[in-house]
Amino acid sequence: VSKKMEEYLGEDEPTLVNFVLDKLAARTAAAEVEAEVAKVLDEEAEPFTVKLWRMLLFEIKRAKATPS
Repeated sequence: VSKKMEEYLGEDEPTLVNFVLDKLAARTAAAEVEAEVAKVLDEEAEPFTVKLWRMLLFEIKRAKATPS
């Protein structure tokens, strides 16, 4: 999340990263996350959210495929 946020903002933004991580932990819907980050990312909010959800799905599938 931190790397993607830095790609869009051009700088490290730990407060926003933590905000997004908190939203993910709370299982917030993608549309709501997009609306919240749009306040900072403007038109980049949608592509950011799409990439974030793809990354999240990849990590979930990877975790399920990894034997315990």
